[in-house]
Amino acid sequence: TEIQVTEPLDKTSSLARHLAEHGPGIYHVAWGVKDIENLFDRAIANGNEMRRKAVSVAPRGYKTVNIEKSTSHGIGFQLIEDPEHDLS
Repeated sequence: TEIQVTEPLDKTSSLARHLAEHGPGIYHVAWGVKDIENLFDRAIANGNEMRRKAVSVAPRGYKTVNIEKSTSHGIGFQLIEDPEHDLS
């Protein structure tokens, strides 16, 4: 389990806009997954809107997908595939 406490770096970031609109609280929920490319395709096939058009690689090297809040009941959902931290 990992909990990230974040603070916006500038007033125009997506996090700053979220805080201005909703106040403090949960920004997104993330799950560690395997086969993220397949899950990305399945999420789109099931009608989810994605933040990007493809799986991306985060600065720390793990693969990530973000499901837009408009199709996830107002909560940002993130899928992460990080073989370096795979505990299975």
